[in-house]
Amino acid sequence: MHSSFGFGIVPKTGIFRPLLRQINLFALLALYSIPVLADECDRITMLESYETSAVSPDAAICETFLGLAGAKGISCFWSFSYRSDNAELFFRDAWLEVIRCREGISPSNSDPVNHPDSYYLQELITVRGTYRVSKKDKSQKNQTLVVVGFVNHE
Repeated sequence: MHSSFGFGIVPKTGIFRPLLRQINLFALLALYSIPVLADECDRITMLESYETSAVSPDAAICETFLGLAGAKGISCFWSFSYRSDNAELFFRDAWLEVIRCREGISPSNSDPVNHPDSYYLQELITVRGTYRVSKKDKSQKNQTLVVVGFVNHE
């Protein structure tokens, strides 16, 4: 009247049966949720590999470009409602991902920018390349763009 479930002998009836079902449910949820969990550096990793994979991070609109001295780059942007809290949170989150996932030097952002709307830029210079995260308010389009870019120096 006992069944082995890989972890030992478990009774098929009695007070342990509901507990066993609950444990099995939690184990199944844990097992199937693991692949869904995103790597904390997914956005940056996808950005770096966009040229070969053509997979945009978080459904962004991305474009490749040639920078100075023929350096290859990628720029992805996300559109939000004009000056929305979501745009600000995404901008901060993207920048935190860059500095958490890559080591480098972040120059001072004290240079003034001649831009009719607001514009914020964070930059990280690494051995491999330069990462830029910017937030641009576009009042005429009634939107805010968050742009994450990478220029490869290798």
